[in-house]
Amino acid sequence: MRAPPQPDISDLVNGLGNLVGGGVDNEGTLTVTNCTFSNNDGLDGGAIYNDGMLTVTNSTFSNNQSTVEGGAILNNGTVNVTSGTFSGNHAPGSGGAIENTPAARRPSPTARSLATKPPASAAPSKTSKPR
Repeated sequence: MRAPPQPDISDLVNGLGNLVGGGVDNEGTLTVTNCTFSNNDGLDGGAIYNDGMLTVTNSTFSNNQSTVEGGAILNNGTVNVTSGTFSGNHAPGSGGAIENTPAARRPSPTARSLATKPPASAAPSKTSKPR
């Protein structure tokens, strides 16, 4: 019997609309099994940004990069990794493979939401005429 193909999430570059997770932005419950994440690029979390419950089993993270932290994974929630391979991942801040962000440093959902929304256009200013 032939083994099922291994899912491959590769060569994704995070667009300007999403600031986190070059491959995946998880804000719920995610289970990753027998997957390869390679050559992904994101602001925080080159391959995965986790703000929920993440379980990784028998998966490979290679050559992912983050602009800030978490070359492969940036964790703001709960993460469990079993039999994973991490190689060649990079972040200039902390967590070349995994950055486990302490609760005190986690942005609030409101702050994250505001950070990803385009700025509102400024209302025209009212000027008063001298009397």
